[in-house]
Parts: sequence; C-alpha cells; structure tokens
Amino acid sequence: MFTLIFIFQPTTYSRASESSHIVGENESSRIVGGQIVKEGTFPYMVWLKQQKGGLFCGATYLGDNRLLTAASCFNGILENSQTYAVLGDYDRETVTGNEQTILVDRVVEHPGYDDVIGINNIAIVYLTETPPGILPVKLPESENITAALNSLNRPIPFTIIGWGRSATEEPATNLLYGVDLNFFPHRKCVEKLPFTVSKKVFCGLSPMATVQTPVAPCKGDVGGPALLKNENEEFIQIGVFSTNAGCATPFQNVFTDVGIHLDFINNPDSFTDMPIQFVRKTDFVSQLDMSTTVPAGTYDYPVELVNNSQDESIFITHIEVDDGTYIFNPCNGFLKPEKSCTVNISVLAVGLEYIELEAHTLRRQVPAYGVVAADGAHPIKINSEDLASLDLPSQVEPLAREPLLFNDVVVRNQTWSISNGEVEARVAPGFGAQSLIVFDDFPKGTLSFSMENKNTTGGKIYVYVNREKFISGFHMGAPHDSFELELPLEDNFVEFLYVKKDPFTTPTGETAVIRNMEFTAAGSFGVMYLLALIFFSSLRKNKYSKY
Repeated sequence: MFTLIFIFQPTTYSRASESSHIVGENESSRIVGGQIVKEGTFPYMVWLKQQKGGLFCGATYLGDNRLLTAASCFNGILENSQTYAVLGDYDRETVTGNEQTILVDRVVEHPGYDDVIGINNIAIVYLTETPPGILPVKLPESENITAALNSLNRPIPFTIIGWGRSATEEPATNLLYGVDLNFFPHRKCVEKLPFTVSKKVFCGLSPMATVQTPVAPCKGDVGGPALLKNENEEFIQIGVFSTNAGCATPFQNVFTDVGIHLDFINNPDSFTDMPIQFVRKTDFVSQLDMSTTVPAGTYDYPVELVNNSQDESIFITHIEVDDGTYIFNPCNGFLKPEKSCTVNISVLAVGLEYIELEAHTLRRQVPAYGVVAADGAHPIKINSEDLASLDLPSQVEPLAREPLLFNDVVVRNQTWSISNGEVEARVAPGFGAQSLIVFDDFPKGTLSFSMENKNTTGGKIYVYVNREKFISGFHMGAPHDSFELELPLEDNFVEFLYVKKDPFTTPTGETAVIRNMEFTAAGSFGVMYLLALIFFSSLRKNKYSKY
C-alpha cells in the first residue's frame, strides 16, 4: 500500500515509499479489507460511545476541548443522553492507563446539515474538560487542497482509520485499523454511487475493492478521518467519513471535505447565530409528498425564507446558488420579524441532483443554508409495438432516470417494462429497490387505469401528476383497483414510482403492474358514453316512431 506526500504548494506532489503506518493484513480486519495500524501513529484518533452502549462513531481531537466528527453520528441520540469520548486509546479491549474517557458537554452541528440527504455532514463536539497530553490532528491551511487534487489525472491515495465493523452483523474491532483509498472528486463520485451526494464532498475507493473482496469503512467508522501526508511526513486531515452504500459493496465511500468547512470548524458557534432559515416546500425524500422528478429541462423551484427573529428586520443581500449564479435582493427589501418570502430558484434538471443555496445578509458573516432537489428524466427506448399496445395519445413519450450500471447490471434507476398493454415495475437488490417511469406530453383530459401490487413483502406504489402526489403508498390488496387521474394542464406528465420495502432483499419477481390504461381528452365524451348515447337515442327514436 502507498500513501501520498502532499507538498503545500500548488499541484506539487510526490509519493512516499511503502506505508509504514500499517503493519499487516488480517483475515478478520475491520474497516473491511483493512490492516492493523502501528500503535501511536494516530494519537488524535477518538471513539465515541453512549453511557449504556459501545462504540458508535469515530472522531478526531482538534485541541482544547474540541473534537471533529460527522453530524450524522448524533441522529436519533436524545439530547439528555450521556455521550462519552475515549481518547488516547489503541486496543479497546486492553486498559493501559493512556485512555481518557471524557463526558461530552455539547455538540454543534453544521446549520446546513440535512439528515435526509447528508449535506454538510460535519459537527464539532465540545468535551467537559481538556484532555492532557493528547496531540491534536493537523488540518489543511486552506480550502484549496482538494481543489488541487481534483485537477490531477491520476489516482491519489489517502488513508482512513477506525475501529468500525468488518461487516454489518459483526461487532466493532478492538484494535485500530486502517486502509488506503484512491481519491475521487465529486464529479466522479456521482458516476459510481447508487445515490446522489453534495458538491462539498469527495470520494474514496480502493483499487482492490470487488464484490467478492470489498475494501471500505463500515458501521462505527463514520466521523473518522481521511488523511494525507505533508512534506514533513505529518498526516493532514482532509475529510470526515460520511457514508457509503454499505460495508460489503464495491461503491465509492463519501467524505465531507474538511477544507471547505474550515470557517465552521474554527468558529462553529458563529454559524448558529442566524435567524434566517430556508424552509423546504416538501420533504422530497423521506415522505414522498411531492415528486422531485420532471422531464429534463429548466424549472423554477420555490423556496421559502423565514425570519425567525422576534424583533429584528433583516436584509438578505443575495442568494448564492452552487452553480455559480446569484439572486440579489430576493425578498425585495428588509424581511420583517417572523415573516417569510418565497423565491423561485431556476434549476436545470438533467438527473437527480441537490442544488445547495446560501442566503447572505447585511450584518452577519455566515449565511443561511438551503437545498433544492432536481431530478430530470430522459426519453427511453421502447419497442414501438409495445408502446402502441398502451393505446395512448401519439405524442405521449416514456421517460426514466439515467440507469447506473455495475458489471453490466443495472443497480439504480430501473425502468418499468412495457409489453402487451401492461406496464410492470422492475427492481434489483440494494439501491435498485426503486423503479420509475414517467409519461410526458399528456394533453388535458383524464387517464384511467387499473393497478395491481403483487409484492407480498410490502412494496408500495406512488403516482404523481405534474409532481403532485395522487396515490400514496398503494399496498398489496385488491388486485385490480381502478383509478382515474385528472390531467388539468395543456401539457402534463404522470409518474409511476414503485418502492420495494426492503432494499437489500433479493427480488421475488413479483412487483407492480399497471393495466387497462385509457386516456380521454378534455371535451371528449369517451367511447362508452358515445355508445350509451347511440343506444338511448335509438330507444327514443323507436318510442316515438308510431307518431
């Protein structure tokens, strides 16, 4: 294994000789595929535990009474529960006298952290006392380190360490383990992940990782560091481990970029003094109240800005969108206390992406943070005979998300199949547990259909008209329930989304089927109505024919 020598000059790098901080492989190694590290190499490494539990996250010591970790470590942990940090440890099973267990006083999460989609997944932990004799981790001097790495066209290795599990069902390890991963910038992350990530992250993947022999951090490693060596052979923390697709998967591992968040790390409390707050119109991930999917193109996404102050009017100078655009004076002057304004953010939706927003004000140095989700669906190739079997208007076009392939198998964004007048969901294990299809360019009118959910393990069907939810979580039940959708606009799109209950189980082959689709244009009486009209007209004619 090799580590990188990072010279703090623009784009100047050199490789070290073989790593000396890792002492050997182990068949039961934690950090899946990792190796035991030498004792004393990482004195700033910390593990977190609750009073009545074991290790749940990693962290690093920053100096004084502060630790650096991931905000997601504290999801679901009650505010009044006691959390402890263990510093100076190496072998968690053996007591040497070097360990220091200190109670956590408080946690400051990044104000832009979103626990649904993981943006700004970083936090500062304050301890009740300062641990003596512990060396702090070194941080980058500027935010440009990973930007420089992004410009290189060759693999750049970095080191991760932790006491996490070797697999989902195994316990945390006692000894500290590490492994080297290759650096991948954000633009490469999204190509090799079954989910979407923020632009403030980078990724790491071992060149040795395969489906059979995964190499990755695991449960318990979240919050731990990503480390590079500088010109003095000192490790510099450039990232915080945030998430991955699972311990035993060959996908990228996601790290929050430390350099981008230096201002927060150095003065986290200043980031909490912001009464302006973004309010999402819908919880677009967890509740599925409103679809994020649209036909690929540019759309206005409304966001709401609220002034939570009770006595201060605030002037929002501009909103900065992470695509480099700005919206100046978005609220048309001062936003009064406990008032809000709505702003449309123009977004190019070409695939699922999280657009990050920063609202800057006149008197405060730090912004308020928000996010917009955009998901552009693209035309898909469907056999013309199969498409014609649905008997829909000729202009209607099927769309879907771009599929993600791994070893020529679709692992994300499966498309419903169309055949013999039926539309059927298709899914795969893992993050392929959703199947989506969009029918675009419906004219104004009514769409009727019957729907069957054949999955006995609890799959659900959601149906949206122009992003608005019409059917929510249709379970297995009456096999041929009939529905009728009103399509109110001159140009409509209808989305069918199938969600498998357990994403990591093998598909049973039974999913969801849409049948008997029939469209009636606005102003049209429909075939059955016309037949009834002819029938009753003939009766009327016969009744009065004798006169």
